[in-house]
Amino acid sequence: MVVSVDYRLAPEHPAPAAVRDACAAFDWAVRHAASLGCDPARVAVAGDSSGGGLAASVCLTARDRGGSRPAAQLLIYPALDPRADSASMRDCRPGPSATRAGCSGVHAGAPPTAGPAQP
Repeated sequence: MVVSVDYRLAPEHPAPAAVRDACAAFDWAVRHAASLGCDPARVAVAGDSSGGGLAASVCLTARDRGGSRPAAQLLIYPALDPRADSASMRDCRPGPSATRAGCSGVHAGAPPTAGPAQP
């Protein structure tokens, strides 16, 4: 079974609205897994780009609050570092879609504790 989450987007819904939506979707999937013919202990999370960051946030939130945790996570080029200042971001030439400025813009609505966004 796959559950696709339609989370709230910034700037209309600032952080942490999307994280809350992703966590609520995970909680819903665990609560309803058995009635949908699935094992609640085998619910995993996945996402690409910003969705990958949300999947990682679900795992960290579940860890911190106790209770059900995802059985696995699949992160496809996740948006995890709001600084966009890794060695690969500095050393590799910009591609047609992943530029340093573009990646920094993804985190414009990130909470301050996530680190400063680069201009």
